[in-house]
Amino acid sequence: MKKLFIIYILLPFSLSCQSTFLTLPDSNSVWTLGYMNFNVIVSFTVPQANPDTLIGAFNYKKVFVTSLGSGFGNGYLGCYRSLSNGITYYIPKDSVQEFVLMDLSAQTGDTVFNVYYHNQNISVPLIGDFKVGGSWFTTVGSFNLKNLLLVDISTGYFTINWIEKIGGRNGLNNQVDDPWNLWQTYCMSAHDTTWVNNYNLVMYPNQTCQLDLGMNDHNSFSQIAVSPNPFTNQISISNYQSGSQLFLYDIFGRLIFTSIISSNGSVEFSSSLIDGIYFLEIKDVKGKRIGVEKVVKDKQI
Repeated sequence: MKKLFIIYILLPFSLSCQSTFLTLPDSNSVWTLGYMNFNVIVSFTVPQANPDTLIGAFNYKKVFVTSLGSGFGNGYLGCYRSLSNGITYYIPKDSVQEFVLMDLSAQTGDTVFNVYYHNQNISVPLIGDFKVGGSWFTTVGSFNLKNLLLVDISTGYFTINWIEKIGGRNGLNNQVDDPWNLWQTYCMSAHDTTWVNNYNLVMYPNQTCQLDLGMNDHNSFSQIAVSPNPFTNQISISNYQSGSQLFLYDIFGRLIFTSIISSNGSVEFSSSLIDGIYFLEIKDVKGKRIGVEKVVKDKQI
């Protein structure tokens, strides 16, 4: 479809036509997405260390996922390359084929083809064509970020909301709304900056986006070893320094538990700790981080 060129009003008495866009974050980034009232949490992470992967002639940013109650699972998810022309391409894991993750250059009335997305049960990725139903700008700090609302041509009601720099209302991975709009990005942070914090709008008030506890941070620098994992009520830590302190965070970045590691390296948790995914951080006596590990509590072991 031939694209329409539209002039947007950014500020009173000033007109601008945007030809370049802020790209998606290239590292040290996290998006936390939830399916409200259904206890489903999905976090996408681009690690700070070694985020690049070369496929063909292009560098891509590796995306990892940790999830609870969803079909996304855990581990490497795929990779993307985000360009200043507004187009972001995505390659799922176990594939070398590119799909469209975002095309901010599209205008109202255009059709964007070959979009990679998930439907509301987030278990099966889909490829589809979306029509741009509208566009506007959102002010975040000193930035005017372009928004696009897209409607799935095949269904007429599944929608995606793309947001420049941030990725979208419903996470990095194009999770479409269902008719009740239950999906919500709880937070999005990159390089020590929180771009989105919607915790106070959902069921987890007064929480903040934790940037540096991405699930794959430990892959590059962690010196600790944790066993067993999954665990029931007790774990053992090795390769730690005497006097080191343990911090346990839930998937939202909330501090759940802290303790000085005993001389034999064992740590016992309260029996009230619910099953789920946690991040375990170890710091030495000077407060320097030794490592981060993702751990799983499972009473059925």
